[in-house]
Amino acid sequence: MKTLNNVLKPIFIVAIILTIGFSGCKKNWFNFEENSGGKGSGGSTNTGNIIYAKGTIVNFECGKSIYNDGNNLWIKLDDGQMLQPCEQTFKTTATIVLHDGDKVELKYHKYAGSITGFEFYCKIANFNYTRASIDYIGTIGTRTTTSCPNVIMAKDYDKQTSASANMLDAKLVGMELQLNIGYSGCSKNPKRFGMIAKLLPTAGPLPVYEIKLIDNAPEMCMAAFTDNVCYDLSALKNLSNSSKISVVIKGTNTQFSL
Repeated sequence: MKTLNNVLKPIFIVAIILTIGFSGCKKNWFNFEENSGGKGSGGSTNTGNIIYAKGTIVNFECGKSIYNDGNNLWIKLDDGQMLQPCEQTFKTTATIVLHDGDKVELKYHKYAGSITGFEFYCKIANFNYTRASIDYIGTIGTRTTTSCPNVIMAKDYDKQTSASANMLDAKLVGMELQLNIGYSGCSKNPKRFGMIAKLLPTAGPLPVYEIKLIDNAPEMCMAAFTDNVCYDLSALKNLSNSSKISVVIKGTNTQFSL
């Protein structure tokens, strides 16, 4: 009997360790919906250092992330915050494929590692974002439309030339500035245009930002095109401590308050 007990004891201990280990992995990696309140919950929930949230994958066209082969897929949370994914802490059997415009649910914590390799590779003076370690991410909706790129603050705003494009129409829909532009080039490529901003000195309490289109890839051909483009102003709003801001499009009399 003593011999049998000596044989069974280590087997019993190993079984307990394996049970704890596997249940811990399942809870940490795959039990997101239970902890976050399910698909009906919105916004972000902070539990200790882990934050549960929903958002949209955006092609920020700036900086780096761990997704899209180390290029520029970021996560824009439903509350407007921007996340730069710097590492993924969980393992998968297949590569996670994300696309611009995908709706996702995730849990993350602030990235505490070295920032080498995750610096911005574009001209930004100031932009609120969080470097994040992704503890879970899953798509909850497939891409239906391309998201609007952010309007960004630029250090050398005054040195950058406005794009040679005609502003045919401009309207504000929520936080999106929707433009219809006419431009020339060799091909129809509205993605070559970006929008940058600077804060104007004002005497009043309302922050006023001047914004302008820039051409990131000018083309010398003279073929004429018209396109609808859009830009997200929520980053400017988040940057401000004011509940309202005003936006002026350079070279026009167009001004919006949001």
